[in-house]
Amino acid sequence: MIDTNKYENITPERWTVDEEDPCRVVDAQDCTIARTDFVSIDEEREWQLANAQLIADAPLLLAEVKELRTLLQAVLDNADEADLDNEVYLDSEIINRIKEMIE
Repeated sequence: MIDTNKYENITPERWTVDEEDPCRVVDAQDCTIARTDFVSIDEEREWQLANAQLIADAPLLLAEVKELRTLLQAVLDNADEADLDNEVYLDSEIINRIKEMIE
């Protein structure tokens, strides 16, 4: 399980891939967050570009994980009170998997 508390003090501005140097991830002030091209192997160029995009999207992915955990917790909180005629039934295996995800 990922401990999202480790990421509380990340650079708050939007991260992007530098248009002129697509292996460089920058913040809103054009400060380098990360580089992915430390090895000059042409065969790895696609990986380097994809890794830079993944790094740039990390804050968005983190926000989505936190939102999904919040939604899953709401599902769990309401699962015990579900009226099976009007609510989606969650079996115990699904509930246990959700619990594992948000712990």
